[in-house]
Amino acid sequence: MSHSEHSERNKQVVRAAFGAMSTHFADLARGDASAVLRHFRDDAVWVNRGTSDPAASKTGHEAIRKMICGFGEVVDPPFDWNIHSVTAEGDTVVLEADGICTTKRGRPYHNKYCFVVRLIDGRIAHINEYMSNDAVAAAFA
Repeated sequence: MSHSEHSERNKQVVRAAFGAMSTHFADLARGDASAVLRHFRDDAVWVNRGTSDPAASKTGHEAIRKMICGFGEVVDPPFDWNIHSVTAEGDTVVLEADGICTTKRGRPYHNKYCFVVRLIDGRIAHINEYMSNDAVAAAFA
């Protein structure tokens, strides 16, 4: 497989994982993240780089499941990703997107995200998430 084909395949994996967060949002709200986690390695790490809180780092399927399913407990479906760009260089994929939904308290939530994703053998191994903490505070305060 050429470098270009490898990069393109990794972009497809990342798009599929983030797409599953939207299309299976009702499942996430019920605690089922299997459609998303099938794209992740068992020992994957997800780090929210917008905070210094050590709890912002999640390691392994169960911790990541709790994090993404927990979001389903505080917002109403649908949750939509408006993906602006997906760029890949080998095993690193960068996805820029807006996350759009409504909180269970009826407040709009619209945040801008950048995810730097590293894959190993075609599965997500590590995510660095960058987002606006101001948008979180405004929607969930």
